[in-house]
Amino acid sequence: MRTSFRFKKTVLPFISIVLLLQSLNFLGCREISTHKIKVVTTTTLIGTLVKAIGKDKIDVVTMVPGGMCPGHFDVKPDDIAKLSTAKVLINHGWEVWVSDLLNSIENEKLVTKTLKIKGNWMIPNMQIIAGEEITKTLCEIDPQNSPFYKKNLNHYKKEVNSVAVEVKNTDFQGEKVVCSEYQAEFLKWLGFEVVATYESSKDPTIKNLAEIMSTAKRENVHIVIDNLQSGSKVGEQIAEEIGAKYIVLTNFPLSDSYNESLKENIHKLACAVE
Repeated sequence: MRTSFRFKKTVLPFISIVLLLQSLNFLGCREISTHKIKVVTTTTLIGTLVKAIGKDKIDVVTMVPGGMCPGHFDVKPDDIAKLSTAKVLINHGWEVWVSDLLNSIENEKLVTKTLKIKGNWMIPNMQIIAGEEITKTLCEIDPQNSPFYKKNLNHYKKEVNSVAVEVKNTDFQGEKVVCSEYQAEFLKWLGFEVVATYESSKDPTIKNLAEIMSTAKRENVHIVIDNLQSGSKVGEQIAEEIGAKYIVLTNFPLSDSYNESLKENIHKLACAVE
């Protein structure tokens, strides 16, 4: 009996040590399995959605800042470096510089996904459609976490729909405006009457400018709305000539939140209408 008792005292600590080592090894394996997938996005429209749906499973890198025109983006060596270690590149399809960028990198494992979604993504229902496409993409590249991404999408839809209801309670119905062509669809969704548009990406001819001003005066327009990413002063010139208020809206999220950028656009419009 005394010999048996000494044996148990010797064996039990040994078993405990083995179990502890197995536990540490298990935790180490779990840490490796939670490695984030690196996704590079061309714009903040895509980037904010990937962050909202991918959360801590995805490492998101967005190439073009929200306030910059993504159509005329100049690729830098840093941008090539970002893609060299990425697993996925998600773009809109109209970024003409993407093809040159892809030809400049050496990353055979890179998957490129183009989201051919027409329409202004700042409109809530378009934002949800884009979110569904991005969720589908994340589920394809990381199927084991599909339930996680789908759950986040459902939560995101509720958030966007909630903001959309709040926005629709603002009365813009029938308010006449002149605006950048890039803001027309968004403003019509809000209920504004767009009487004339201009190409804010380039200077209009004297004839076109005169026609826009004539229409604006005839329709008694009090607000001219420009597009931030265009970097043009056409709208400001028109507003000065007809004595109207001038505001600038964003077509891309300026922070990590689409909802906050949408609310900021609505706030500017509400102040202008008042």
